[in-house]
Amino acid sequence: MKQSGKHWLLALVIFTVFVALSGCGKKDDGPVSMKGYASGVEAATEEEIQAEESSLYTVSSVDTTLSTMTFLNIDTGRYEQYSYTDGTIFKDRHGSLISAASMVPGKVVTLTLRDKDLILEKVEQSADAWEMDDIGKFSYNEEDKIFTIGDTKYSYDEELQVFSGDAAIELSAVTGQDTLRIQGIDRKVLSVSVTTGHGVIQLVNTQALEGGWLSLNHKNYYKITENMQLEVPEGTYELTVAGNGYGGSTEVAVTRNEQISVDVDSIKGEDPKYCTLTFAVDVAGALMYIDGSQVDYTQPLQLQYGIHSIQITADGYDTWSKRLYVNSPEAQIEIALSGDDTGSTETESTETAGNEENTTVEHKHSDSTSNSSGTNSSSGSSSSDSDAYRKALSEIIDTLTSNNNSSTSTLNQVVNSLTD
Repeated sequence: MKQSGKHWLLALVIFTVFVALSGCGKKDDGPVSMKGYASGVEAATEEEIQAEESSLYTVSSVDTTLSTMTFLNIDTGRYEQYSYTDGTIFKDRHGSLISAASMVPGKVVTLTLRDKDLILEKVEQSADAWEMDDIGKFSYNEEDKIFTIGDTKYSYDEELQVFSGDAAIELSAVTGQDTLRIQGIDRKVLSVSVTTGHGVIQLVNTQALEGGWLSLNHKNYYKITENMQLEVPEGTYELTVAGNGYGGSTEVAVTRNEQISVDVDSIKGEDPKYCTLTFAVDVAGALMYIDGSQVDYTQPLQLQYGIHSIQITADGYDTWSKRLYVNSPEAQIEIALSGDDTGSTETESTETAGNEENTTVEHKHSDSTSNSSGTNSSSGSSSSDSDAYRKALSEIIDTLTSNNNSSTSTLNQVVNSLTD
């Protein structure tokens, strides 16, 4: 009887071990919580999550359909996705309530998560981060990872986020034609957002006007070459062409990252055109030269559409030297060489218009603008065609801004239009 009891005891031990071993090999098919992290990212421990809630993040995307937001954790370089609800609080850097839509990509924020389900409880723009808007003067060096804003250099790293609208783009896609919003901490750039992008104007059928000039909104001027392309900020422009006696205007809408084609032949007109110019010079005995030849400016003059040089000399006065952009049937030009409001003042205004172009689009049109005042007679000459082009553009007077037969402009009106 004792031996039989031993057998039962041995059988019970074997059965218990077998059950234990079977339990070790069983697969757990229950749900796995990712603790609010984006798919593909390894779940963090509770201790890690609590630490990361004090981290800084940049907003990467907002899905208003699914009510989710994706962030880049600046400390870990890891993307994290969380849900938000109607109860989620959004604040700007000053602590004022804002909408979820205001959390656009690139914003630097801190997060507060609801304990159990890790829903976003609060998203607040960081008070420690700086933000600069409407940046047009910038450059970057991808090799050294240096981003220069104005004259100040900042660093950036591989985690730099760059956006155009809501879309992530490469930094190399940002050009000098863009306007940026930049955010960072201390001397480090964390995000770059293109707020005003650029597009391309493609000229076709340029043969009749090659060597002539093109203007955009009567402020930026370009010498026309064969089927040239212009990279310009997005927006609507009045595109005007003039040269070789032809000329015309059209409105073009430049869309971000898009190319628009402009048929020059269709806007130049059928026959060579001429402008009737009348001049009023306030110094008696002054001499006027147009395209190097002396003219009698007391009578109306006929000039072909295009660019012409104009120079006025008078004893006791600086030589007045400009370029005349002709693209309208008639115009009246008043030139003041004397008094407090002298020609040098008007020349200064014209130079100021050129400087404004350099400030706004400084690295955008560096090959087609100049700071030359054009007050000396020698300013009209140059050692090369490219120098002449640059110098000429600072001296352009846009005398005609439309093709209406009744169109007339004074020099002061032109200068004012250039400095708007």
